[in-house]
Amino acid sequence: MFKKLLILLIILCSLLFFEFTFLGRYSKLLELLGIGLILILVILYGIYDSSFRFKHNFTPQIIIIFLSLPFSMYIASKFHNQNLSVSLYAQRSIYYYLLYFTLHQIKIKPKDFEKLFIYFAIVYVLFYLLQYALYPGKILFNCRISEERGTLRIFIAGLPYLIICYFFSLQYLLVRFQIKYMILLLVSLIIMILLGSRGLLFAVVITTIINLLLSKKIKSKVLIYILSSIGVIIVYFAFQRIFQELISATTEKELSVSDNIRVRAARYYLSKFFPNTLSYIFGNGASSARSEYSNKLGMISSKYGYFLSDIGILGNYIKYGILFVLGVFGILYKSFKIKIRPEYNYIKYFYILNALCIILGGGFADSDFIVLACITLYILDVSKFYADHQDKEFVNNKT
Repeated sequence: MFKKLLILLIILCSLLFFEFTFLGRYSKLLELLGIGLILILVILYGIYDSSFRFKHNFTPQIIIIFLSLPFSMYIASKFHNQNLSVSLYAQRSIYYYLLYFTLHQIKIKPKDFEKLFIYFAIVYVLFYLLQYALYPGKILFNCRISEERGTLRIFIAGLPYLIICYFFSLQYLLVRFQIKYMILLLVSLIIMILLGSRGLLFAVVITTIINLLLSKKIKSKVLIYILSSIGVIIVYFAFQRIFQELISATTEKELSVSDNIRVRAARYYLSKFFPNTLSYIFGNGASSARSEYSNKLGMISSKYGYFLSDIGILGNYIKYGILFVLGVFGILYKSFKIKIRPEYNYIKYFYILNALCIILGGGFADSDFIVLACITLYILDVSKFYADHQDKEFVNNKT
């Protein structure tokens, strides 16, 4: 129980305790608390625990990500006048990748993590709806809130848990129809619609279709397709205004791709921001509010409206360089190829969605996503071990 409570606290720290407004600057300190807990656990278990460990299949990829940090820190110091100590603090979210090794040390059951996925998804939904109801009179969270695309878009920390809950519910709904999974699925989908993200909705639809086509445990695919079609029709008419706004926005963007703010931001950063050839390899480093480097980025954002967070993996590349990107693509590739037990296939679909969203989403550098990624990678490792073990037993019995 103590181990589970520690992991729960680390997850909350990675979420900055949802950045409630009353926390103020303390939310950043809580983020550091999570990193401190991970470091303490890694050290203590490394010294005093010599029990069995599952194979770490994603260690090379995570090491590559960590290797990107000192090089990008050097560039930030040498060419952007940002002290190394400031860079150490600015890139703090990346340190959460250490949780992957901690999880292998404390060895919590994957099924316990699945309960956490559901609990955090439900909390996310409740907080979203509460803020939706109280806006604009009361602001509960220090996050971006905007009225656009026919909806109120609220970007609370914790969206990755809602997404994985969606695929978890979808998988179990296809295997055995239960009302609780249907409710979780629909509520997750409704919140994703309310977010008004075209890229996310596109990725969800594509990944869901892939899931339906590849699933081998659906008893009646015709029935599933019929129910899915009915569900899509109901959802469309329930949120017709939002969909019309999204379609209208998409059409306008397609008419002038060159004028798209994300395209212009990518062109600017890739052509005018890098100080030299070396920075194109190792990145420019993460920025902190206390540096000249941060002021430069702030000027670009205020003058042109170009934000690194808007250009997904390119933004991560600009910060951390080629090594970071290679590590991310290595994680994605490995997660697709690894052999696991069928009950954990929903994790693979979670990574398929993130692969589809990688151009617009930079989750692999955000603490809330990183912690969930470490948990899912640990589950994949455990599942692979038992999948291989079962195969060996099967072969031995046959011979």
